[in-house]
Amino acid sequence: MSIDRKSLILTAATQSFVQFGYKATTMDQVSRIANVGKGTIYTFFKTKEDLFEEILDKAYQELTSLSVRVK
Repeated sequence: MSIDRKSLILTAATQSFVQFGYKATTMDQVSRIANVGKGTIYTFFKTKEDLFEEILDKAYQELTSLSVRVK
C-alpha cells in the first residue's frame, strides 16, 4: 500500500496555516506534522508560497463546485 505523501503534506500544511497562520508556519513545522522529511516537501513544492497556493486553489475549487450544485 502506497502512502500519498503529497496529501499528507497538504493536510499538515493546512492544519499549520490554520493553527499558526501563514507567517509562523515553516516547512520544518509542516514536515514534523506530516511525519515526512523536509526534502520530501520540496519534491512537491518549491516554496511555502507554492504550498499555500495549492491549498487555496483546492479550497476555491471545492467552493465553486459547491456553488454550482446549489444553483
